[in-house]
Amino acid sequence: MKIHVTLLVPIAALILVTGVAGATTVLIGCIKAMNSEGVYELTNSNQKGEIEVGGNPTLAEHVGHTVVLTGEWVKTGAEIGEKSETGLQAKAEAGKEEQENERHFKVSSITHVAVGCTK
Repeated sequence: MKIHVTLLVPIAALILVTGVAGATTVLIGCIKAMNSEGVYELTNSNQKGEIEVGGNPTLAEHVGHTVVLTGEWVKTGAEIGEKSETGLQAKAEAGKEEQENERHFKVSSITHVAVGCTK
């Protein structure tokens, strides 16, 4: 099992770089606790930063675990369940997302790989 995970990580890195909104994609990484925006974050040792993930109620069961996520890239945090903002806050958040190139991934299924996360 460990050999398969090691072989899949470079594939996940390729998908992270080439993912397109609306296309089914597979990501591998570690689920971090819910952030202040109400969504989870996926970390991957091959990528800089985190990817905001949501849209699946079972994500909470996998915090601190290595997982394989299947889903699709979406354009806004609202599509994955980010807390909604109103008025000026919403405009500021939208501008922040564009400026920071935040990535949002809507999870359709989760496959557990291991308890804990590799560094």
